[in-house]
Amino acid sequence: MKWRLDRKYKSEVMSRASTWSDVLPRSGQLDHALLSIYTKNYSNQYDVAKQNQYDHITKIVVKAGGKDPFKDYWGPTALAEYCLNTGKMFPGLVDVMSANYQRIQYPILFGRKPFDEKMGLVLDKEPEVRLEVTNDFSTTEYDSDTSIYLDVDLWFLDDPVTPPMGYLQTYEHSAHTWSAASQTHKFKVPALDRLRRIYLGCESYRSSGTGSQSSKTYRSLRYLTYTQRSGKDVLRDDDLYRNDQDTMWGYPDEIETYGMGEARTGYTLDTMLTRPRQFLAVPSYSSDPGATSDLVVDQRAERYLTIRRSATAGNQLRWTAKGYGILDHLCIHEDEPDDPARYVDPNMLKDVEVEVGNHTSGATDGTIRFILNTFKRQ
Repeated sequence: MKWRLDRKYKSEVMSRASTWSDVLPRSGQLDHALLSIYTKNYSNQYDVAKQNQYDHITKIVVKAGGKDPFKDYWGPTALAEYCLNTGKMFPGLVDVMSANYQRIQYPILFGRKPFDEKMGLVLDKEPEVRLEVTNDFSTTEYDSDTSIYLDVDLWFLDDPVTPPMGYLQTYEHSAHTWSAASQTHKFKVPALDRLRRIYLGCESYRSSGTGSQSSKTYRSLRYLTYTQRSGKDVLRDDDLYRNDQDTMWGYPDEIETYGMGEARTGYTLDTMLTRPRQFLAVPSYSSDPGATSDLVVDQRAERYLTIRRSATAGNQLRWTAKGYGILDHLCIHEDEPDDPARYVDPNMLKDVEVEVGNHTSGATDGTIRFILNTFKRQ
C-alpha cells in the first residue's frame, strides 16, 4: 500500500467570472484533490468588499455524468470542512496586502480526513468524472494584468489492503435568504444516505473596506432547533446569540487562524472566525517606525475586526486568532465516534429536520446554505 501524487494540472489559467472544467483520470482510488489558486491583489486591496480569494470561489463540483455530484459546494465550505476534519487551518497563504499574492489551497476530501485508508472514490466504477471550479473574480478587485492560475494535485491510494467501504459526499442541498425579521425556515434531510454532518454556511464579507460586515452570522441566524422522528426527539433547541453556544459554531475544538494584511486605521480584517476568543496583531515595518509604532485592533468576539489606530498606514500587519465558527459554518455533528455504522439513518428515523430563525428586529439580509455531509457506498 502506498500513496501516490498525480500533479494533474499546473498553472492552468482561469478566466474571470467563468467556470474552469476538465476530466479527472479514469481509474484509481482517489483520497483527495488539492486545488491551489493563485491571485494577485488589487493595488488598493484594503478597500474592496470581497477582500479574500475564497469569497470569489462560488462553486466547486466533482460529478460523473447525470449522477448526483460527489462534491457540490462553494469555496468557503471546502476550507471549513478541512478545518473541522483536522482541527487545523487550511493550507495556503492568506495575504491581503495590496499588490501581494494570495495562494490558497482548497482540499476536496472523499474521506473523513486527508489520507483516510478506509475511504475513497474509486474512479474505475464511475463514468467520466469531471471537476468544475467557478469564480466571480472581477478586474476591479484583483489585478487585471495578472492571470489567475489553478493547480490540481490528486492523491491516490495504490494497492489498498482492502477495498474502500465508500466515500463521503458533501453537497449544498438548498439555501434560504431572509427577507424580513422574525422569520423561521425549516430544512429537511433527505431520506437517502447515512448522515455524518450538517453544515449551515452563512455568506459573510465586508460591504467595503471601512464598512460593516455584510450578513453577520449572529444577525442572520439566531435560533436553531434540530429534531428527529418527526419532532419527537429534540437534540438541539438553542438561542445561539444569547447562550453563546460555542461548541455549535466550531466542532470539535477551537481553530487557530492567521494571515497578513494592511495596517490602516478604520479598515477591517477578516479573522475567519465567527467567535474569536483570542486575537493578536503585530505590525511589520519596512523601516524603523520610531516612536509611532502603535497598532490597536478591536478585541471583540466578531469575525471582522476594525483597526482603531495605526500610525503607519500601509505597512504590513501580521495577525493570529483562535476561536470558533470557521468561515461562518455552523456544524451539527453526528460523527462521534466517526464510524459510518454509527451515522444517523434519516430513512429509519424519518423527518430529520433543522429549523432556523433570525432575530426579532433587524436581520433582514443574509443567505443560509443547507449543506449535507453523507456517507455513500459505490
